[in-house]
Amino acid sequence: MKWRWRARLLSAVAIFVATAYLAIDSSSLASKPKFLGRTTTTEVVLAAVVVGLSASWGVVDALLERRYLTHRDHIARQVSEISFALWYLTSRSMRTDRLRERFGVHVWLVPQWHWTLVPRRIRRLTPRTWRRKLWTPYMWRAAEYRMDRHNHQGTGIQWKRGTGAIGMCWSTRDRFSFDLHANWGPGELTEARWNLLSPELQLNLRYDQAKSLQAKYRRVVAVPIFRKDHGYPDPEFIGCVVIDTPAGEADLNIAAARFRGLAVSAAAAIAEKIDRSGDRS
Repeated sequence: MKWRWRARLLSAVAIFVATAYLAIDSSSLASKPKFLGRTTTTEVVLAAVVVGLSASWGVVDALLERRYLTHRDHIARQVSEISFALWYLTSRSMRTDRLRERFGVHVWLVPQWHWTLVPRRIRRLTPRTWRRKLWTPYMWRAAEYRMDRHNHQGTGIQWKRGTGAIGMCWSTRDRFSFDLHANWGPGELTEARWNLLSPELQLNLRYDQAKSLQAKYRRVVAVPIFRKDHGYPDPEFIGCVVIDTPAGEADLNIAAARFRGLAVSAAAAIAEKIDRSGDRS
């Protein structure tokens, strides 16, 4: 949603600049122009122009915001049906009630406007090494299931390509599993230990982000969601399905074949549903 606030800020700056320009360069206006058939002052005309521009932008922005939220809500309802089924099937393999309450299932999707601004034919002409260095938007969470959400707040980290396990799933276009305790060490993650880790294990995260993640999670598995793109041989990445287990609980290898199989099936079902309805995030 940050881009909407940036657009609002830019529009406000544009209106301010236009107003300042007209106020300074008042020679372009008569000293007493006609406004609605009456003689009035330049200041009234300028005020009316500014109010009109502001009101027009407010109406357009409100309509776009409503369409944006309605569209995402529709997608979230469709995705939630499948992600809940994945959560239920996965929960049956949890060894303890506490683990069953605290493990989570998420679905993260790439915003539609990213693919609209960067068409597939342009991306295919760009070398893969270049594409990995280009800016990408943050993914948005279309669904989340966790029974004990009260005692397990999110980290607030925004995922994009190449950042964290979720971003690595996007970057590699493949399943990505990560054991935080095995790769970062058990117990509290110190900054000194973090700095000794290789870039491949840091996953493009900052130390404060990694410390927050290790305090909450033990393992994470991300499975890509691909959408068939007619006219191209390879499918298009649109998001990923994520399963995580909490820190401080009995270890459960969610990277095992049975859990990966459930996540892959859920990803395929989500892609089919989005493709059939013609919706994008």
